Amino acid sequence: MPMKWKIFFALNFVLSLPALICFIFLFINLINTYNRSSDYFIAFLFLFCLLMISLNGFLNIYLMQRFFPDKLIPESVRRLNTLSLVLNTMIAIGILIFCVYGASLEFSYGYEGRDTTGKIALAIVFVLWIVQVIILVMQGRLPRLISQNNHEKMKSLIDSIGKQQNQP
Repeated sequence: MPMKWKIFFALNFVLSLPALICFIFLFINLINTYNRSSDYFIAFLFLFCLLMISLNGFLNIYLMQRFFPDKLIPESVRRLNTLSLVLNTMIAIGILIFCVYGASLEFSYGYEGRDTTGKIALAIVFVLWIVQVIILVMQGRLPRLISQNNHEKMKSLIDSIGKQQNQP
């Protein structure tokens, strides 16, 4: 396996495991603090984003382990990969908007203070966003690469059968 795909494989673990852990903790916290009068739209949106990021990472890990480098991907898995790619691209855009909004608040004039936890949290979210964008770019290339490798493997297999039949 080439190094960039090993990095892709590792980045999926780096992004999906913390997202899954955050999802579990937030879900448990939401259940424990349930209040009928509160509006939970933002919490559910955040839960959905964390779940989709986790599922996307685990789908990529599954694709890498099961089909890489040259096994044909079934159409249902290909559709699921495309749907996951589109949803996670929209989530990445939302996270970028969140980072820009958070940065505008954190670095605004008059918001200077000694507490740097907001800036640290913003930096962590931005680094994770960069990791997610790298994963999404490579995820878009993965099915095509696997299909090309499968096509080349089948072509070489057919050529080798033809060469064996022509020999006396």
